[in-house]
Amino acid sequence: VILGFVTFFIGLVSIFLAGIIANINYLVLNLITLIAKSFSSLPFAFIYVAQPSIMVIILYYLMVFFIIEMFYKKTLSQKIKKKAALIVLAITLLIIIVQVFYPADNLKVNFINVGEGDCILIEAPNKINILIDGGGTPQSDFDVGSKIVVPYLRRKGINEIDLLVLTHPHLDHLEGLLPVLMEFKVDMVLDSGLPCDSSEYKEFISLILKKGIPYHKAKAGDNFIFSNNLEIFLLNPLYDSDFYEESDFNNASIVVKLFYKNADFLFTGDIEETAEKKLLVWQNILQSDILKVGHHGSTSSTNLQFLDKVNPSIAVITVGKNHFGHPSQKTIERLEDKNIQIYRTDEDGTIIIRTNGQEYWIRTLRENN
Repeated sequence: VILGFVTFFIGLVSIFLAGIIANINYLVLNLITLIAKSFSSLPFAFIYVAQPSIMVIILYYLMVFFIIEMFYKKTLSQKIKKKAALIVLAITLLIIIVQVFYPADNLKVNFINVGEGDCILIEAPNKINILIDGGGTPQSDFDVGSKIVVPYLRRKGINEIDLLVLTHPHLDHLEGLLPVLMEFKVDMVLDSGLPCDSSEYKEFISLILKKGIPYHKAKAGDNFIFSNNLEIFLLNPLYDSDFYEESDFNNASIVVKLFYKNADFLFTGDIEETAEKKLLVWQNILQSDILKVGHHGSTSSTNLQFLDKVNPSIAVITVGKNHFGHPSQKTIERLEDKNIQIYRTDEDGTIIIRTNGQEYWIRTLRENN
């Protein structure tokens, strides 16, 4: 900055001398940039921290105010100051102990608003994180993964994904997972294994191989138990990946049934009526409190027979601005006729459903705003 001002004033007298100083300034700036880049590549050069809750922020400022008042007011005796300091220390330690040793026994399902696509983050107790799809914008250069999904995970303080699920390789589900694979530790990838030739899917597989991530090809009946209370069961694909043509990738979507204590969710990817009818073989397993509506609420999904079997109380439609007519008015009417509460990411923004395994609490970005 100083050299810049010097260059300006000398330039009023001599352009030649100003040019010399400007070049020196250029070299200094390049050196600073080089040093910064070198240090940024070192381990622990930077760390990501979770966004603090409003309660933590309020508590922090109250403590700061209290400490300032306590130590800078001369009218307070040393005895009172010591007692007050011990009280503040005790409260702080109590909060830390509660946070670390008695974490909330709640499960959170985040339907992240990624526009016309799917991205669902499941946060379970004991820091178990499951990511189903990552959204994508095939008709745009906008990078959903880097701009929305990764920052969302960082704000949550998440550094590791226990299970990453790609329901099927369409770009509105796949693209956003690429930056996640690049930046996060992923313990396992669950994929439909459909034969897809897109460059994005090839990059997806390449990243998995490069990082040595365990890869599992999904099939109906697979079961994943994360704890005594948390379990995932796969209802689809019913057939081997070679059975499906590219035009039928939607119906090969991985369908996930999530059990948490007495609560259950059904995530249906992009399945349509053809797959829904075949899934009726699961009978009572289909019944779920929360339904992630298939294929962004298209007219070809959520048929009445399937809806009767699932019998949800809440339906979530992940949808954005589109030219396909999603969600279909017919689908909306079918849900409304059964008095199912509807939430939509295009209207409500990101939708967060929290449960203790018995009850549900729902928060939306629209409500926050």
